[in-house]
Amino acid sequence: RGLNSGLIKSGEGDLHVSDCHFLTNGMGRATVQSGKGARVSGAKATTVVTFSNCLFRCNRAKPGSDGGCSAKGGGINASNLKCLRLEDSTFINNGIHLRNPGGGNSYEASSGNTYGSAIYSTVPISAVGCLFKANFCQVLNWNNNEFGNGGTVRLHAGAEGSAFTNCAWVANGEEITW
Repeated sequence: RGLNSGLIKSGEGDLHVSDCHFLTNGMGRATVQSGKGARVSGAKATTVVTFSNCLFRCNRAKPGSDGGCSAKGGGINASNLKCLRLEDSTFINNGIHLRNPGGGNSYEASSGNTYGSAIYSTVPISAVGCLFKANFCQVLNWNNNEFGNGGTVRLHAGAEGSAFTNCAWVANGEEITW
């Protein structure tokens, strides 16, 4: 239940995380918007970060114009790495809060876009056997221009060469607002 992130890794050196749960991190009005479950960075030429058999669940930014923010990777934000490896990991209900059954948001509208409700990466990803289920994000509609943001996994410049093998993408959603 970390305010900003459950795990933060920076600097050189590899990291291997196995059989861990990242649950309900980033729920406050944190000003750091990236990587609610885990925010990982290192030395671009050498650092490899691996998550094996991990669960990322309900790591979400609390939206709102009075200090809330939108997530850049509700589950994981990865930057300045040689590679991010994901093995048999599960991403459920990350991003922002889901809509209420009556159609209203559980909080007021966010002041920004969500970039990758489950993962935002500027490094190559190698994912094998992962499940992406019921992750939710918001995309701002300004003058009918959706800005090309959103996505369950957002691969940004630098993520060339990414590969997803035997992964399942189930019931993820985006909402266009404003």
